[in-house]
Amino acid sequence: MGESVRVENKGKNENKEKDFRQRDIDDLAEVLENGSFRQLFSCIVAKHIGETDPLNGLEDDPAGSYWKIIEPPPPRLPRRRCLFVYEHVCTPLNDIPSLGEAVDILRLVLIPLRLMFCAGWVHRDISPGNILAYRESPGSPWTVKLSDLEHAKRFPDPASTGAADSIIGTPYFIAYEISGRKHVYPMFQEYERDASHPVKPVPVVHCYQHDLESIWWILIWLITMRINQKLPWRFGAKHFTDKVGYGHASRRGALLTQGLAYDIDIHHSLPPVLQRSPFLIGLDRLRRHLYIGYSTRSWEAKWTDVSSYSLIASEGMNSFFDEVKASRAEWEDIELIVNSEPRPPTAHASGANKQHGKPVSNKREAGDLGGEGRVRKRARPNSTPAPAIVSGRTGPITRSMARNEGRITRSMTRRLQEEERQKKRR
Repeated sequence: MGESVRVENKGKNENKEKDFRQRDIDDLAEVLENGSFRQLFSCIVAKHIGETDPLNGLEDDPAGSYWKIIEPPPPRLPRRRCLFVYEHVCTPLNDIPSLGEAVDILRLVLIPLRLMFCAGWVHRDISPGNILAYRESPGSPWTVKLSDLEHAKRFPDPASTGAADSIIGTPYFIAYEISGRKHVYPMFQEYERDASHPVKPVPVVHCYQHDLESIWWILIWLITMRINQKLPWRFGAKHFTDKVGYGHASRRGALLTQGLAYDIDIHHSLPPVLQRSPFLIGLDRLRRHLYIGYSTRSWEAKWTDVSSYSLIASEGMNSFFDEVKASRAEWEDIELIVNSEPRPPTAHASGANKQHGKPVSNKREAGDLGGEGRVRKRARPNSTPAPAIVSGRTGPITRSMARNEGRITRSMTRRLQEEERQKKRR
């Protein structure tokens, strides 16, 4: 049975699923044998690409010609209206109404992540907006889809130059090693005198465990920022921000390496039923599995050894979901905030009567993050006119594949709405 989930990568990575539980191997074998693995990823079944907007020139320059001399503004890029039809109407994780359902969905998303692991790919942008779910009727079980493979990458990348990866993803859920740009080592100093330890710093490249750590951050975000009760946000304001920098990485690194009890504000941010509960204990044990995985791999310098990730990908992640089952009746009906407007928290937010923290939906590299916690929009150049109708591909199209066909910006949407209003006036 295990042979059915092996992929072509051989050699030292041949036993990449060597530490998988048998039930995880059976789950993967089932979706591969019956072909249902395609349903675990969001696909487009039809699309319409509009004509290219012919406007092209310099943006208005309110600062005058002096600003143009110092730094010329970017050109206005062609835009197109794109319409896509998906095979299912899905609900993102940040719109799931109860904690029990959200935990079930996160457990199910491990299957497509393990498929990517066996195929030799990492997602690099695990966030609530990219974890989708649908069901046939109210009350029926959720089916999970993993979306937005725009930043997915092979691991290890055969074309890698040995440089560190760019900081990619949604800042709320980026793994600590990526945001901090350094590996996690054991919390003692003997390794500095160990001759086997690499002398030069090794660049951090996005790996399988970084995707799994994002799930840990999502779970913490759900119970500290999304509970629909009047609770303080002191913990969330420190650890969930749309800016990625040294202070952000340092705080999150301390939480990951030293434990959830390190920050006492987490207890004040939780409803009473979750304070010192098996759920919170399970989250801290999952944190410990992540820390051990990172530090052991760094100690042995096995960052590119794919088989070293199999333990955390199976046993480590399963341990949390298995442990919280016993206390499920206590927390499964906890109501979560549901709205589609992402609003980042502020340091002064303290209760449910203020803006509820949600992740920034525009995902960019850290260098694009602007002032006041906003994410700068980056237009994607595409100067080639497109036909009104684009013929379909042979096979499914993912949502991220569609993004390359053209992007609709907010300004484009406002302009189209204004054109519709003018037509009605006539």
